[in-house]
Amino acid sequence: MIPADGRILQGMASVDQQRLTGEAQIVEKSSGDTIFAATPLLSRQIWVQVEKAETQTLAAQIGELLEQTTEHICRSKRAGCVWPNLAQ
Repeated sequence: MIPADGRILQGMASVDQQRLTGEAQIVEKSSGDTIFAATPLLSRQIWVQVEKAETQTLAAQIGELLEQTTEHICRSKRAGCVWPNLAQ
């Protein structure tokens, strides 16, 4: 599992970015390419210059958005919100 967002300095790798990008195919990455945290490194070896770590990674930002959305939905349901029927 790749631990941080960054740019590949050296090497080549096959990665599975499906969780972040929705790409169904394995992606080949090489020197100069961007790589994302929380994506499985499937083969080979790479050296990466870390650009974003921990809460700054793309994966962390997506997780935060999902959490905020879930919290908003829960608050709306607790408040008994009624959404207007815009189809009228």
